[in-house]
Amino acid sequence: MRTFSRICFFLLALICLVAAPVSAAQLALALPPPPTGTLPTKNMLTATADESSYDDAKDCYVLKGHVRIEIGTDVLLTTDEAQISSDTRAIWAKNAVTLTEDDCTFTGEGAYVNVEGQSASFYGHPCKLTRTGLSIQSDTMQYQRSAHLVIFDGHVLCIQEGKEKAATHLEYDIEKDAVR
Repeated sequence: MRTFSRICFFLLALICLVAAPVSAAQLALALPPPPTGTLPTKNMLTATADESSYDDAKDCYVLKGHVRIEIGTDVLLTTDEAQISSDTRAIWAKNAVTLTEDDCTFTGEGAYVNVEGQSASFYGHPCKLTRTGLSIQSDTMQYQRSAHLVIFDGHVLCIQEGKEKAATHLEYDIEKDAVR
């Protein structure tokens, strides 16, 4: 299965190179489908980048420069560099990571996104969640998408509707727009 995926990837790259000239940023890396039964269709990934390659040793796609990864139709991740596991579709991103879903924007220096588990862990100071009327920053941040929960640890500063709160641990319920 890995060999087939690699061949498809390189054939796609070759076709793109032979086709009419376009900038690398315009090429979409259509990742092959995940193994049967692991990821629902809504979590399919589409990625674009200035440079893309496949790392045989790590069994992952390597993306560099203006990386843009769409997870399904609801989530967008942008960064400078990313690696996407070819079998689990886990994403490791670094350098100016931004994940956007609805009116929530998550930022950090780096992130690990477990697409199948619907979670993301951000690191690098500051990790930050912003949305209308809210800004929370901390040393680390975990987003549990299916639970609509964001967990902040470390030096946490929450500014909601103009009121400030400092803590070492804070949980935010996205659906209720409330700090726990």
